[in-house]
Amino acid sequence: MKKIAYTTIFIILCMPAYAGINVTGVTGTVKSRLPSSESWDMLKKGKSITKGDIIKTESLSFTDLLFEQDNRFRIMENTEVEVSSINDPQALENGKVIKLLSLNLYNGAIGAKLDKLPEKTRVDIETPSAVAGALGTGFTVKTEKETSNTTVSVIENRVLISSSDSPDKTVTADAFRQVNVSPWKYTNLAATGTGILSESILGKQNVENMKGAIVIKSSGTGVDEAEAKSMALIALCEKIYSIKLSGEKTISDILYHDRNAARKLLEAVSNAEIKGSSANGKNSSTVFAEIQLGTIENIVGRKIPSVQMPVYKITLKEYGDKFGALARVTTRRSALVDSYRRLAEKIYGTVIDSKTTLNDYAISNDSIRQKVEGVVKGAVINKESYFSDGSVSIACGITGLKVVSEVNSVSPDVNFGENYVSSPENISYESFSVIYNY
Repeated sequence: MKKIAYTTIFIILCMPAYAGINVTGVTGTVKSRLPSSESWDMLKKGKSITKGDIIKTESLSFTDLLFEQDNRFRIMENTEVEVSSINDPQALENGKVIKLLSLNLYNGAIGAKLDKLPEKTRVDIETPSAVAGALGTGFTVKTEKETSNTTVSVIENRVLISSSDSPDKTVTADAFRQVNVSPWKYTNLAATGTGILSESILGKQNVENMKGAIVIKSSGTGVDEAEAKSMALIALCEKIYSIKLSGEKTISDILYHDRNAARKLLEAVSNAEIKGSSANGKNSSTVFAEIQLGTIENIVGRKIPSVQMPVYKITLKEYGDKFGALARVTTRRSALVDSYRRLAEKIYGTVIDSKTTLNDYAISNDSIRQKVEGVVKGAVINKESYFSDGSVSIACGITGLKVVSEVNSVSPDVNFGENYVSSPENISYESFSVIYNY
């Protein structure tokens, strides 16, 4: 009897180590307070987080939290979040009752790795414009306090994203997809198109003279070397996404239908070779990164004919000197057409409710399609980039309110609601790295 009693007491005493939320690590300056208090206390490893606690991280700071035994959260830098519920009972529409862990994200970013949630437990991360709900997965949520713009990016399994303005405006994001939610007045819809040189303009001799392994290069600038490296890898990934395989199809299009290839590419970018860095004064650094084209070809499982030589960004003058005016005009036009096409796809992908996108309305209403085409042609060119292989990329965009106004002028029955919700798209490297690097 004594042995049994001792064992029982031991279990009871140890249970608090796994119940609720505990701080497992703190880097930099992280503070916490209760909603009823105006004073902040320094957050320390080992502290138990209670319902209502507010956590705030400063620049270059983060904290790791453990929920139960195998579920982790990382509160990233410059983030403020409130723990609004811990295992609170929540009744679902079907009558079932679950336990809810809810985090209110006011600003910044949270990474979640939920490997073993207790039975009938759900995690919600709420922002001013969206709710990301998960039963077990790896994902990140990022929001901006000033605009309420929210991005939910999924690494494992899937997450249900709901807009705060309507419980019926929902979309599910699978692994290596992300969804954007934002108030229409702060929404800017953007797309990047790519144009490539034909061999007749590039010249067969240039192709035949190619020597050595082809590489994709990028550079990034930040306040320190770590930030500069992150920016370099983001730029590298964006360039790879936009590489054309044939016709209108890019690597990004291939990755949308191949999750395994998407994972491999993002991991390859994370391990790209860093070719050095340079200091630009006291508060700025530049880092150079590159990756072998052969690595990318192995991941997508095909040759990439559009890349003819080492690829890195060059100036407009360098492009003109190297390829001539005709090449610039024809390739730029191709990039612009591609950009318009992709922008139209993004507009048509606007989620109206859980079963409907704007494209569903446009299929049966030519007036809507004509309005969208007009909006796209009036898009603003935000950025043009020229590259050493003769390719050109053009980023263009349009305000969300312009889209709503133009479509509603011919079809008032389309209820856009207060918030824009995107259809799932390929995850960005920036979002992937939040989870991958911890």
